[in-house]
Amino acid sequence: MIKIRKCKQCGKEFEATGRSKFCSKSCITLYVWDNKRKRTRVKRICERCGKEYFLAGYYKDDKKRGKYCSRECYLTANNERAKRHICEICGKEFIKLSGYKTHIRVCSKPCYNKMIEKQWKNAREATLKRDDYTCQICGEKEGRLRNGKPIKLEVHHLDETGSNIKSKDMNNRLSNLITLCHRCHMNEEIKLKGSFSNGNTPESVKGRNVKILELYDKGFSQTKIARLFNITRQRVNHIIKKNKI
Repeated sequence: MIKIRKCKQCGKEFEATGRSKFCSKSCITLYVWDNKRKRTRVKRICERCGKEYFLAGYYKDDKKRGKYCSRECYLTANNERAKRHICEICGKEFIKLSGYKTHIRVCSKPCYNKMIEKQWKNAREATLKRDDYTCQICGEKEGRLRNGKPIKLEVHHLDETGSNIKSKDMNNRLSNLITLCHRCHMNEEIKLKGSFSNGNTPESVKGRNVKILELYDKGFSQTKIARLFNITRQRVNHIIKKNKI
C-alpha cells in the first residue's frame, strides 16, 4: 500500500512503500553521516583559512592528518611553505616541492639539459686551453693540414665515459679529460674497446667497404646500398668517392 510520508532528512513529501522513511538514497547517506557518525567525528580548525570542519574519528590521534579543510588549502599552504629558487638557465623563479624530483638549480627538464650541455662545453674549452690546443699524442695543433684537410681536436674521457652513456653520468673533471686529434682519438677508442663507438672493428669496416664497391660496380644504386647496410646515402657516396680515386 502506498502512503504519503515526510522524508526524515529533508522534510519533503513522497510516496512511500513499506517502511521507507527517506525519499532518496542521498538523504539516507546524509542522515547516516549527520547522526550516526556525528558522535565519532572530531571538530578541527583549518591552519590556513581558519574554517571549522569535521574530521573522521579514527584520525583523532593522528597529528599529521587533518591540518587543512580541503585539498585547495593543502596545496596553497604547501606552495607558501616551499622554498623559491631562481633557474640558472632561464632566470625564472620556481618552487621545489617536497616529494617531487625537481633539480634545485633549474626549473624544468629542458633547462636541465641545457645546464649539462653548458657544463660540458666549459669543461671541453678548459681542457683545450690547458693542453694549448695541441694533441697530447702526436703533438699536432688545431688548424694544421694533414693530407690536405685541417686537423680537428677532440676531448677524450680517460675512463671511457664518453658519448655511450647518459650525459649526467659522465665524469667531466679536468683530470679525466685529454685533448686528442680525431685520428689519435679513434686509435685510443680501438685500444680501449677493440672497436669503434658503434661496435664496428677496423676489419669489419674494411670488409663492408669492399662489398659496397662490388655492389656499386654491379649497378646497385647508392640508396639501395645504404638500405642494405643501414647507413646513410651520403656515407655510401663518400666511401665510393674515396676508394675510386
